[in-house]
Amino acid sequence: MNELTKICTVQGYAVRTVERDGELWLAVADIASMLPSFSFGQTAKILSVPGMGRNKLVKFLRQDGVLLAGNVPLQRYIERGYFAVLHQEFSGADGAPTLRAVTQVSEKGIVFIRRRLDNYLRQYMERQMITRA
Repeated sequence: MNELTKICTVQGYAVRTVERDGELWLAVADIASMLPSFSFGQTAKILSVPGMGRNKLVKFLRQDGVLLAGNVPLQRYIERGYFAVLHQEFSGADGAPTLRAVTQVSEKGIVFIRRRLDNYLRQYMERQMITRA
């Protein structure tokens, strides 16, 4: 089997062409999806907020208006490079292949979440001090 692979970038997308035995195959991927990214569980561990695991992190992001149903971020946060939504194929209950969206957090997204958490905690502490005064 003869195979020739070429990779180039076109307007922010990685384009990979593979010529295999005279047939041309084309694969296009968003470059952001090729950068290092983390699951919500890994992100929670990296942030190291006491008592906050994956579920509480996702709940916070939903309540803060960052995530929609299905844990999909708002489009503006995807465009800013904080998150990438990948599509994974899995077998459904009937065995038929199904696609589902899987959200990944970029390194830039971890910094973004840290800032939002810090702002939330600062506001919470200020409210506590006011109610005690």
